[in-house]
Amino acid sequence: MKYLASIFLLSSLAAWTVAGPARAQIQVSESEWLATLNNAALFSASQSSWPSLASLVGKSGTNQTWDFTVATYTPAGIDSLVPFSSSGGLPYESDPEFAGSTNVFESASTYGYDQFTSSGAWELGLSGYSSGTPVKFLGYTPPIQDGVFPFKYQATWSGTSAVDGSSVPSGFTGSTTQTGVVDGWGTLITPPSQSNPALRIKTQQILNLSIGGNIVASDTQYLYDWITAGNSSASIITMSSQATNYVQTISTAGYTNPSSSSVNTEPSLPGHGLNLYLSQNPASNSVTNLIYTLKNDAPVQVEMMDALGRDVRMLANGRASAGVNSIPIDPKTLAAGTYFVRVEAGGRDAMQELTIFH
Repeated sequence: MKYLASIFLLSSLAAWTVAGPARAQIQVSESEWLATLNNAALFSASQSSWPSLASLVGKSGTNQTWDFTVATYTPAGIDSLVPFSSSGGLPYESDPEFAGSTNVFESASTYGYDQFTSSGAWELGLSGYSSGTPVKFLGYTPPIQDGVFPFKYQATWSGTSAVDGSSVPSGFTGSTTQTGVVDGWGTLITPPSQSNPALRIKTQQILNLSIGGNIVASDTQYLYDWITAGNSSASIITMSSQATNYVQTISTAGYTNPSSSSVNTEPSLPGHGLNLYLSQNPASNSVTNLIYTLKNDAPVQVEMMDALGRDVRMLANGRASAGVNSIPIDPKTLAAGTYFVRVEAGGRDAMQELTIFH
């Protein structure tokens, strides 16, 4: 999400130019933090509900409660973290700026290159596809630091990096200064009513665009990340700029929960699987959404079978767009029992089990 926020801010700059029981010593280790990133179901807060989350931005310090159930959300796909491989077939994976990657973070057909060591986490850059064409969106030199392990209250880190890639407009030079602090601890509550001990990370990111060594535009964004030990997480991104009179305004918000697993019929490499997810599973009376991601536009066939493998319903048969796709399934129109939803797309297929009860 930080990568995408950086793209948003750089684009903006270009346009501008032209309470619970006390818990002491909460810590989150490297492995616990990585567990929250891998195979996580992402839910995005609707823009109309951003004001209900605004008060959480100011809640720093000890023994806080951050309740994300006050907003409304829609499923936004699956976030996956996998080991980096230079032969993984990803866009720009051989770029020199990505050479130090240890892992790749995949979200909605974009690929964030990361480096994790025993002492901390760094971002190296972001690639993906635009209308089916490989694109390097961002590259950081040196890598930009995201944290120190273990995360604990009042830990700090900072650094400055040059920024390149397609998100920096032609003729400009980009740079970013990032400062992070674990500024709070307490309890994170995410839908439907999951409660976990959490730390909050506040990151200030100042992005500059220059011409001939002179800064011609500068904006600041703040990223608020709530992290737990391998469970739910949450984030709010705000920005301040000349356009908002330098008042922080929310630009995106959401949360993640550990995803129910899907069964892919080929190796689980970023961009090679379909990352199936059901927004509600088991499902009863409310619609559940089948979420899957595509690297490119492709013909797609989605069918539903019963526990004996008999065809029950064709959910989709046509072309689907690159990125996140969603198909609603109404359990009220189906008998109680176990079903399997199978997706075939672009020569790949995956299957997800669905349980319905009434």
